[in-house]
Amino acid sequence: MGLFKKYSYWRAIFIGIPFGIGFLVTGINQFKSIPDSIASLNFKKGEIVQHGYKNKKIGQDSYEVYYLKLRDMSEYYSDIKTRKEKIEQKIITLNKTIKAEIWYDENYKIIEQLIINGEMVIEYKPPYWIAHVFFWVGLILLIAIALGLYQSTAYKER
Repeated sequence: MGLFKKYSYWRAIFIGIPFGIGFLVTGINQFKSIPDSIASLNFKKGEIVQHGYKNKKIGQDSYEVYYLKLRDMSEYYSDIKTRKEKIEQKIITLNKTIKAEIWYDENYKIIEQLIINGEMVIEYKPPYWIAHVFFWVGLILLIAIALGLYQSTAYKER
């Protein structure tokens, strides 16, 4: 019996179970923390005076974002490629005063929903897929480890 197989029981208990619980708890917390409607997001209304691409530094990483600057000099960003393209296409077609209604994430001022001149450009869709991934990975990991431990102890009892 190899060393790796010899200690698989303890590996499952001290590594697998904590990881499974961690993923499960993170998934549940994600479900609770994701705003379920735009009423939970911050709102800003104003005239767009400047827009375009720029590099935004978040922590130690730099991202290319599409930004909208309102008349009060507040900036809001979109970092997802399809959203950036939608905003850019809509703004390019308009060559007059551009009024925007922006619902955004407070921490990084990421645009979650955007209406330009009364027309919906980006509709808010809660990113529940993140919570689902963590929740289901944690649940599957815990079930697999529990079955493995059960089979391991049943094998030892024979």
